[in-house]
Amino acid sequence: MKIGPKSLWESAFNPSLKLFLSWFYSVAISLIIAPAVQASSLGFQKWGEMYWGDNTVSTPIVAPTILSSDVGTHSVALTLQDFPSGTGDDGWSVVTAFKLQCADQSVTSQSNILELDGLVTNTAYECFVLAINAIGEGPKNSFSIITENDGSDPDTDGDGTPNSVDEDDDNDGMPDDYETDNGFDPLDASDAEMDADSDGVSNVDEYLAGTNPNQDDYPPVLIVPDDVEVVSTGALTQVNLGEATAS
Repeated sequence: MKIGPKSLWESAFNPSLKLFLSWFYSVAISLIIAPAVQASSLGFQKWGEMYWGDNTVSTPIVAPTILSSDVGTHSVALTLQDFPSGTGDDGWSVVTAFKLQCADQSVTSQSNILELDGLVTNTAYECFVLAINAIGEGPKNSFSIITENDGSDPDTDGDGTPNSVDEDDDNDGMPDDYETDNGFDPLDASDAEMDADSDGVSNVDEYLAGTNPNQDDYPPVLIVPDDVEVVSTGALTQVNLGEATAS
């Protein structure tokens, strides 16, 4: 028996066949759509994007938030807002560690509490903290600190720079080496306005001029009276010449 196109067309209206075709198409469509729905929920929904980047090969894209800090004489300690934990099974590279660095010293920890030791007392530092994942380092959260003074390195002029690295401890305008070389006190600002060689020029002005503060190398300034004209009335006529001064 041959079945022609007409027979197939007529059989399509058979109730049993219609039910079968309806079931068949519903199953086929679900098989096609399901992977797309799954890909949408797993691939396009950016799980962890705030912390881990927008694809599977991204470093962290947000810097850590500092919740609290404690600066000591030789250290700085931070508590960071911890990133959500994860296994990476959702397709994202989870944060694995944090890094804290001040100048050329750094510390890395898997904990969100970090402490960096070995800093110099009473010293200003530029620091930063960042997150790390399997791909690399994320952006920096930068900040500045000044370590506490433990008393071993005073700051005479209170400018935030300890005497050990301050070139002018008393902030009088004359460098410490210059004061020491010329017999002045690098911890006494009053000697800047003194005149060690009594030449009329202060010590700090001698420094600024590049002259010797201990040698009178400035010629005196003479002030003489105006010319005097006198009409002689005799062999010995008294004349008042006025006063001349030198400074």
